[in-house]
Amino acid sequence: MSEDSKNGAILTTGGTDGACAAAVLLTRHPDWHVFVTSQNAVGQALLSTLSLSPRPTEAHVCGVGIADPAEVWEALSRLREAGVRVSWYCGREYLDQYRPMLAKICKAEIEHLRSNTALLLKCFPLADAERGALLAELSREYVERKLDARRSSRPHLVPQEHRFFHDLLQAASTRFFQFGDEEPFLRALQKVAGLIPVGDADRREVEVFRRQGSARALPLGTSPAMKALRAQIRRLSPLDEPILILGPTGAGKELVARALHEGSRRKENPFLPVNCAVLGTNADLAHDRLFGHQPGAFTGAVRAGRGMFEAASGGTLFLDEVAELPLPIQTQLLRVIEEKRIVPLGTVEARPVDVRVIAATHRDLPREVAAGRFRADLWYRLSVLPLEVPLFSARLEDAKAIADAVQKELGQAGYRLRLAEADWKAVRAYDWPGNVRQFINVLKRAAYAGSGLREALEVERRLSARAPTDGDERERALRRFWPERPEEVRPEEEIRAAYMRRALAVFGGNRARAAQALGVSENTLRKWVDDRPAE
Repeated sequence: MSEDSKNGAILTTGGTDGACAAAVLLTRHPDWHVFVTSQNAVGQALLSTLSLSPRPTEAHVCGVGIADPAEVWEALSRLREAGVRVSWYCGREYLDQYRPMLAKICKAEIEHLRSNTALLLKCFPLADAERGALLAELSREYVERKLDARRSSRPHLVPQEHRFFHDLLQAASTRFFQFGDEEPFLRALQKVAGLIPVGDADRREVEVFRRQGSARALPLGTSPAMKALRAQIRRLSPLDEPILILGPTGAGKELVARALHEGSRRKENPFLPVNCAVLGTNADLAHDRLFGHQPGAFTGAVRAGRGMFEAASGGTLFLDEVAELPLPIQTQLLRVIEEKRIVPLGTVEARPVDVRVIAATHRDLPREVAAGRFRADLWYRLSVLPLEVPLFSARLEDAKAIADAVQKELGQAGYRLRLAEADWKAVRAYDWPGNVRQFINVLKRAAYAGSGLREALEVERRLSARAPTDGDERERALRRFWPERPEEVRPEEEIRAAYMRRALAVFGGNRARAAQALGVSENTLRKWVDDRPAE
């Protein structure tokens, strides 16, 4: 490597040895561009160096294997024609068979050492001996897989800094291999090289990795949409502001909410999900469930009861399907977000609460606001930090990563699922109205039933064809009041009872206000609502 070379590229792998090997070069040339690649993509990565501006004069390949020698030869030929000098390093034995080929077209540095990093340190000794020793030891332990055993038997022998950087690289590598997130890996590489300082976000990342390993709640997938979503999660997690997650049913909104919680300072405290849709249209019931009650607040309330806000104290409350809350409770929710105080049912005394609110909905909230079903001020407060979860059909390239995770879970339970190319073709051809949840259900059905995925998907098609949607429900309600065919005409009493129930729901269960709007007494309203069974 030329000491005065200003333009260069480093190609490395996504593991700890690759990171440490690249770090050796970065300590000398911190401005060089780093490509994270693999044995299957190294040819394309080499060609990508030609698109850099300014074009590099050197390219250094750190321990990357070779899957397609013809493709690699073609790429190396193109770089030589362009005047780019290539050096290929391997400190282990897996490139021995390609040594003659590499020696003909580039500088091949291949020796049998403990790791690729050991070879880079031999070729380019570091002035910082402690940094060099750290990189050498981290890469050796990665190659030999010895750190975990040493931790369990003699953890006091592993220096704290050593353990921290090991886990930082492992966490970044896990994110790269599972999700294709290159940026966190590159930042970790720069930190282990000593080029940029370690921050609080890195310490949080290591804490989460040590607690959860690769099982951390993060939306799976390597598509641009999911990479962007995970980047937003990383940015917004440390904030204490409310967040609104938007997306269709089954897209994984609760998983996003859990990831936001796990990346926050509240991660050691409760994460409490609440399905607002099951609270119904009864405002008093919703008030009790969310904010609690005092003794005597209603018949049978002999002692005080905590609501969800107090149960989630210090942690995160996830309000799923927040648009289904009655309007009076929406007013209370806005006050809690603004003032961080709740008023339990049966009292006027407010209590302080320390809870982060994350809300989610599949509805079009601006349309709900225009229709009078959602408070405009609550919408404005929640929408300061929105996160959108994409449709599964818009990111089908993530299906493989999701299927891999499900197959691993099924395998641990004793069920096997094999997917052929014809299965993947069927996956790509289906529109997946139920999104990721539906896809996972189909995978599990195929495994449990012992059928192929295509057979399970055909069952799903038949079931989905009969499943009602929100649009179907609204259409049926419209037909009840505006029939177009003789068989759709219903008895007048049934129509009146249905209308009064709907009116009561609109007023959040407040009988007095609903009766006033309908122009009837509360007793009349009660007779029509309570004395006649709902359809």
